[in-house]
Formats: sequence, C-alpha cells, structure tokens
Amino acid sequence: MLRRILSLAEAREKATALRKLAKAGADPIAERDRERRATPTFAIAVTEAHAALKSGWSDRTANAFLASLEEHAVPRLGTAKVDVIGSADVIVALAPIRTSKPVMARKVRSRIGQVLAFAKARGWRRDALPDARELRSGLAKQEQGKNFAAMPFLEIPTFFADELAKEATASRFAMLFAILTAARSGEVRNATWAQIDLEAGTWTRPAALMKSRHPLGCSDSFAKAVEAR
Repeated sequence: MLRRILSLAEAREKATALRKLAKAGADPIAERDRERRATPTFAIAVTEAHAALKSGWSDRTANAFLASLEEHAVPRLGTAKVDVIGSADVIVALAPIRTSKPVMARKVRSRIGQVLAFAKARGWRRDALPDARELRSGLAKQEQGKNFAAMPFLEIPTFFADELAKEATASRFAMLFAILTAARSGEVRNATWAQIDLEAGTWTRPAALMKSRHPLGCSDSFAKAVEAR
C-alpha cells in the first residue's frame, strides 16, 4: 500500500494537533485512524466517480471508463488512498501498456486523472494532480501514429464504381455508404433500417448515434446507387 511522506513542517503540525487532542481528553490514535478511514482508496474512488458521473455519459462511455480502470489501474493503485497517489504511482500503472496498447494507455491516464480530480473535488485529496510532463518523462516514448493516405478526390468515382460492381457484401456496402454520406465509421456500423427512408433518400441519425449527442438528418444516394447497379 502506498504511504504519503509528510514534510517536516507537516509532521510537526500533525503532532501539535494530536497533542492538543490528547490534552483535551481525546484519543489521538483513534482520531488519526478516523482520518485515514475517511479518505477512500483508489478502487472505492473509481466506483464513486463512476456512479456520480455516468449520468452525463453514454452507456458505452460509462462502461468503458469502469472496465479500463478495473483492468489496468485498480490492480496497481486500488489499495492506495487517493490523497497519496502521485506521478510515480501512475507511471507504475501505465508502464505495462504504454507501448503495447498506446491508445488504451492514453485513455487510462486520462481516466485516472478524472478519478483523482473527482477525489479532490470531494475533499479527499489536497495535492495537485500528477503533472502530465512528469508522466511523459517517466514513461517509454510511444511510436508516432500514422494516418492512412487519403485517396485523391478525382479517383473516388472510379473507385466507387469498381467496388459497386463487385460482390455485394455488408462490409463493402458499408464502406460505400460511408463515402456517400460522409459519416463516421461507427455511425455506419450502428445504423438501422428504421433510420433510413429509401423513398425520400434520407438517413436520420439519432442523438445516441452521434458523437455530438445531437440528431442529424442527411440526404443519402446509397439506395439509388444500388438500384442503378
């Protein structure tokens, strides 16, 4: 279990406060233990933060928040009190996935920060949150992400026609649908026929499907392209 190291000034201040309690007839040991119990562990703070914040998230985001922390952070930080977790502790938690799962590592780092910020807002933590620069300095450098080369715009009609002439598969039609609607891949994968009006040639995306959480309607030439084939 992680322990917070007090500065000399903090230790003297604490000792003075406990002596005053003893002189007043109170049990300083019981008071010290009461204070320790009042500060939750990271594992408990994760549960509390999830319960308090999930109403503002989609179910998918809320589930991912909890699952990623329980898998990658709680095993190493779970028993530590939230007021003693520093940059070195977060580095220990992130190191195993820093290079093998870089995207997940970034998400877990952000979510650990959310939990600690929540703890600070609840009065469970006084210290500043772990500094992002310290975390980067203490972790292996991640490889620079690379984007796929974009297809030149003038080549798209020919590519589209070639793909449309091939075997009709769900994955191929999903790609063509995304091209015609300029939609995100996740929106296409989660689309349903109830959202599509073939006669009007429109696709109305509900708020739950949108990253912005706002519904959006758009014209769609996909059905016409299929019929033309």
